[in-house]
Amino acid sequence: MKNLIFATLLSLSLFSLPASAQSANSEQSADSPQNTNSEQSTDNLLIEMATDLAKDGRDSKQNQRPIVLFITAVDCPFCEQLRQEYFKFSTKDPRFILREIELGVGHDVVNFDGKWANHQLIADRYNAYVTPTVMFVGPDGAALNKPIIGI
Repeated sequence: MKNLIFATLLSLSLFSLPASAQSANSEQSADSPQNTNSEQSTDNLLIEMATDLAKDGRDSKQNQRPIVLFITAVDCPFCEQLRQEYFKFSTKDPRFILREIELGVGHDVVNFDGKWANHQLIADRYNAYVTPTVMFVGPDGAALNKPIIGI
């Protein structure tokens, strides 16, 4: 399951950029030193909570980047395992938008349609009742894949 998440993240993110942006990105990475695990700070482990999915949707459409919804729960050890093993290098990746949705917590969020909702209602929309769940969605919030559930 972990390999499926990683492969899906990689394939969607690589094919989501126009060719000119991909070549510019590869030129930049060739000139810049690569970070190793020991050089990563804990800041990279913080995934931005979803607060304005309508704004993320506009960004997704304008920049041709998929939105990855990482649906978690507060005390979910498997969520933390995914965060540590797969998302720690993805939190600042410009090729996709990564947002966390937390089950059981009433965080307010602007939904893709511009109306107010909360994290639980967003998770309910995608029938995400088990954590971790990873969803790839388009600019309008439409699911691009079946949910990836568990690890």
